[in-house]
Amino acid sequence: MAIRLSRGNLLWRLLCGLLAAAAALLMTVSAQNQYQTGRARSSRALYNEDWFLQQIAMSAYTLNWHAQQQWQKKTLRPSDLYCAPAQEGGLSEEQRGEFDSIFYGWDSMVSSELDAMRWAVVREDGERYSDLQISLESYWQDGELTQEGRQEYQYYLVLEFDESGMMRPLGFYGGGRPLAEAEHQSLLWQFRSMEYTLEQMTGVQSSASAQEVSPDLLEASAGEGKTNFLQPAGITLYYAIPQVVDTDSGLYLSLYYADGAVLEAAGYPAILSLVTLAVIAATMLLRIRLRPADAGEEQAGRSFEFVLAGFGLLLFGMGGAIQLALLVARGDTARWLVQFLPDQQLASRLAFGILWLGFFLLFCVASLCAAGLSALFTMGPRRYFSTRSWIGRGGCALWRRATRLDLTEPGAKTLLRLLAINFLILSVCCTVWVFGVVAVLVYSVILFLLLHRRYERIRGNYLTLLDAADRMAQGELELQIEGEMGVFDPLKEKLNQVRSGFKKAVETELRSRNMKTELITNVSHDLKTPLTAIITYVDLLKDETLTAQQRQEYVQTLERKSLRLKQLIEDLFEVSKAATGNLTMQLAQVDLAELLRQVGYELEDAIRASGIEFRWSLPDGPVPVQLDGQRTSRIFENLILNITKYGLAGTRAYIALRQEQGKAVATLKNVSAAELDIDPEQLTERFVRGDRARNTDGSGLGLAIAKSFTEMQGGSFGITLDGDLFKVELSWPLQQDGPIAE
Repeated sequence: MAIRLSRGNLLWRLLCGLLAAAAALLMTVSAQNQYQTGRARSSRALYNEDWFLQQIAMSAYTLNWHAQQQWQKKTLRPSDLYCAPAQEGGLSEEQRGEFDSIFYGWDSMVSSELDAMRWAVVREDGERYSDLQISLESYWQDGELTQEGRQEYQYYLVLEFDESGMMRPLGFYGGGRPLAEAEHQSLLWQFRSMEYTLEQMTGVQSSASAQEVSPDLLEASAGEGKTNFLQPAGITLYYAIPQVVDTDSGLYLSLYYADGAVLEAAGYPAILSLVTLAVIAATMLLRIRLRPADAGEEQAGRSFEFVLAGFGLLLFGMGGAIQLALLVARGDTARWLVQFLPDQQLASRLAFGILWLGFFLLFCVASLCAAGLSALFTMGPRRYFSTRSWIGRGGCALWRRATRLDLTEPGAKTLLRLLAINFLILSVCCTVWVFGVVAVLVYSVILFLLLHRRYERIRGNYLTLLDAADRMAQGELELQIEGEMGVFDPLKEKLNQVRSGFKKAVETELRSRNMKTELITNVSHDLKTPLTAIITYVDLLKDETLTAQQRQEYVQTLERKSLRLKQLIEDLFEVSKAATGNLTMQLAQVDLAELLRQVGYELEDAIRASGIEFRWSLPDGPVPVQLDGQRTSRIFENLILNITKYGLAGTRAYIALRQEQGKAVATLKNVSAAELDIDPEQLTERFVRGDRARNTDGSGLGLAIAKSFTEMQGGSFGITLDGDLFKVELSWPLQQDGPIAE
């Protein structure tokens, strides 16, 4: 059902929409600003993470291992390259196997975590090993990254193993972020302090459950001034992270999470939270101030649980909106859209448009939730939770059911239920040890307040019913007792039934009195008309000057009026007998289709004279029904004659008989000559005609007789009026056994 919006409601919707649009624009613009500000002012960056330095250190050893295999053109085990032979006091073969296992784990981890990083290993003699065809080291000149390199890479690191095997950074570039580069510079001292030697690395790795090193391996490397591992020497490693990293790489996720930490450190989530709270507060204020007619009744305002679910969706959406803002601010969304758009600028604008739409939908959800929650302040907490909360309604219903008083059921049952609840509450109070007395005291106060409130409610309901009964006794039968009456609900229902019964009885009596008056009027008119004519023509016959022809015409008129008077009296007697149940039906199995044909043949002259075209639709086979043939013929004679008298000449009348659902159904339809502005039920009352001027040659008993005879034979009789279309439908149960009466 469509809701008709008031002017205040339309204004509220418009203002909330504008508010959501403005808040979305604010968050969209601040996304890029906060991201850029965070990158400039924050030290949070991927290369400042400890695990990143560990991955770099691991990769230095694994890349050197791969390079040495290429340069020496043979396959080497890691232990062959980094472990001293056993005969020289080095590790045993078993320990070397454990070391190889650890090293292979490093290689796999580095390949997964740093898969998008570019690298190159360069030996002192210029021999190089790299994943690129171009010379990565050419971007590093005079201890700095070239301008071309800064456009190509967001991070660049040069790491050297000198002749003594010490690992030390020669320089780095961190995307022009001073604070992050300063933090990274301090972290790089860990390389200079030899914290990433093989001894230290295996010691670190030995604490991991998946790559645990045996105590023997650690003990073998713990001797003072003795090492079981050989550090690389005379090589330089170059690392670079491109400006654009493939989204399906492990390094992309690391960069994404690092930038997310930057955006969080810049306070963007806090700004979103404040803006969302402001939208909620403004929406509630507008809702309460404007107070549309259907406030709180639509959509989000229908239940507290719906509002609660909306706030849950809002929290989830806020997290998603922050992630979308990060993707847009980093340029990832624009880079994806540029595949389908002609230029980068259009893709960037569309990306920010998508971000605005996301925030707009988010703030629309916030407005809907706030609209539903605003009813809490307009209705009050108690009424709100008792009417707008499924849990509240269920709890109230359970409390009412547990504490209800039904005076129609035995009192012992009600008392036992109330005592059981009281015992349960007192038992709980007794479980709190010495504080039980306080709990019982509080419970007693609450119980007094509840009982006093219940007593006042019962007293108010009693006075309401007493007043209603007094008003009914004074004849105010339109009074309807509404609302809940608690223990007096059964009495309320009975009083309403008594009121309805009295009202119906009074209406029936008035209708019966009116019918009697109308019956006397109609009978007097219909009997007086032929009787007056008879008296008049008898007086005329006394005139001795009449010719034989005139006398003959008067006698024929007297005969016609006498037969008319006789027919009226006979119809009246039949209706009276049918109404009192004194009419005896001679039931036998009759072919209803054949009976209708016979009636049609007998009334052929009247049908032809009416000027109405009759269309018959009768089954070819028999339609057996248990009926009184004579009175059933009378039913259809009355109905067909009714059509000939009151139907519109030049139209069609339809008479059909069909079998459906175990019944024989006869339908007669025609167009009335006079306008039918009467209740269909009134047409079957005695002495009621379709022409209220009573100019036609009818008694007004035809339909009443037809209905009475139909119902006395176990059938149903119904009249339908649709404009000037008059339709009668009769039905009787079919009979499938026994001979059909002739």
